[in-house]
Amino acid sequence: MFIISYRLPYEKLDSTIEELAINDIYNVFYENPLEITTDDYGYGYIERDDEEIILKVAYEEQEGLEEFKEKLKEILKMD
Repeated sequence: MFIISYRLPYEKLDSTIEELAINDIYNVFYENPLEITTDDYGYGYIERDDEEIILKVAYEEQEGLEEFKEKLKEILKMD
């Protein structure tokens, strides 16, 4: 399996995932930028929407990786 990573602003995340899904690319994941907080009642979190996200696209085949990367480049318009 290969993981291809892209750094993008959090506000572009939904539209980017949607664009990939339109092109039949569904094996996409990312980690939410969370800040863990504490208060009198325990732990909580704040979702940080002003940070960059690393979007990861998985490719599971052994062949055709270069073609897949070119397809991603065309869809996302980024390296």
